[in-house]
Amino acid sequence: MVLDDLHIAAANTLKVTDSVRRFIETVLSPSDSVGVVFTGGAAGGGQDFTTDRPLVLKAIDRFRGQKLRSATVERMNDPKLNLGGIIQPNADGNKPERANRARIALETLQKIGDALAPFGDRRPMVVWVSEGPEYEVTDRPEANESNQWSISRDLRAAIERLNRVNAVTYAIDPRGVSAGNADQIQTSTVFEMYRSIGTSALRNEEVRAFGLVQAVATNTGGFAMLWRPNMSADFRRVKGANDSYYLIGYDAPSANRGKYHAIMVRVRRPGVQVRARTGYFLPAAGGAPSQPGQ
Repeated sequence: MVLDDLHIAAANTLKVTDSVRRFIETVLSPSDSVGVVFTGGAAGGGQDFTTDRPLVLKAIDRFRGQKLRSATVERMNDPKLNLGGIIQPNADGNKPERANRARIALETLQKIGDALAPFGDRRPMVVWVSEGPEYEVTDRPEANESNQWSISRDLRAAIERLNRVNAVTYAIDPRGVSAGNADQIQTSTVFEMYRSIGTSALRNEEVRAFGLVQAVATNTGGFAMLWRPNMSADFRRVKGANDSYYLIGYDAPSANRGKYHAIMVRVRRPGVQVRARTGYFLPAAGGAPSQPGQ
């Protein structure tokens, strides 16, 4: 259970603890070993692998969201904008910290992939609860894109390591399907018509951030869920997928090493829904040996 406290708003803390508790009760069996990780590394947080449910639930109850305020809201509070009437993208003072937090979250997934190596023959499950890492994105080719490059590299590494141990990732967005959160309220202003300010800018932020979470889930054979008061149907989908699956091996090509290779699985039986990894990264020459896909 990966509780991404770095990228979950404090107001969504109870949604997280509620959904994770119900996931454990609905999907997991008493004999399943569960570990809890907070990306923020809070003192006293988390729990090593254990079948002791009270210990796991106690760790979950220690969770507290600590996401930074939206970059769009930060721009709205820039004195140059509100006092001088300047309508242009303003600096986000938390931009370096946002990139750092994104890297921490993705590096946490990489470490989890390494920690799951002993469970590789059991098809371990990773549940990533997050609103999505935020980071620098620029449309200007002349701008410094170092954050984009390093975060893309960490995203790829996280997917590679999770696939290497046959771990499937399911994601939960605790914001859910409802509207009207604190950031949205603050961005509903007279500046709505401008691309870099207002609710449209905030929505673009949210889509971009959760896109990283969806990328990890999709590329490891899982899927993403939106929080809702009753998530029973979503959890039954997870349980069904986890209880019945095929592990299909294949030979990796000798050419195009270091590249991404897409996978498509087809079945002849009508009325069947297939969910599989979308592809895999073939290690460069001299790298780790290729692993079977599923």
